[in-house]
Amino acid sequence: PFAPVYPALARQLVEDYGITKGVCVDLGGAEGSLAIALAKASELIVYVVDIDPAAVRLCNLLADEASLRGRVRAIEGDAQALPLRDGFADLVVSRNSMFQWPDQIAGIKEAFRILKPGGRLAILEFSTPIVPGFGQLFNFYFSHILPRIGGAVSGSRGAYEYLPDSVSR
Repeated sequence: PFAPVYPALARQLVEDYGITKGVCVDLGGAEGSLAIALAKASELIVYVVDIDPAAVRLCNLLADEASLRGRVRAIEGDAQALPLRDGFADLVVSRNSMFQWPDQIAGIKEAFRILKPGGRLAILEFSTPIVPGFGQLFNFYFSHILPRIGGAVSGSRGAYEYLPDSVSR
């Protein structure tokens, strides 16, 4: 049921940052697709913080269905005023939610506030270039070339076909 990009993205985050245990916070994680993939790819306990109560309920339900109760925990909260203590997390991630925050600087400050010393912040935002002419070139690459290369390297072309579609939404 989860988009194929999330397991690949979760593995990449775990490999790049080397954080396999402890606490991760997924800001604006909605239904928890990335959080569930991170929990499966590591020993992390992942908290999803989302402002939408329906998304929080759905995330907790999907975590239960994935047998990850206690490892993926969704809570209602605002990225600009996180309901978590200072030094709470080893890793904080945000995938395509930052540009929805009215005050992005406040959200980033909050992310750093809840990080433990030495913790890592990963902001995963995708957008379309606005440089005249470059946007069309980028869209062609992103929609046609990247899925072939990414699929050949990772063995999961579907993940790279899903990515352009998710960015366009």
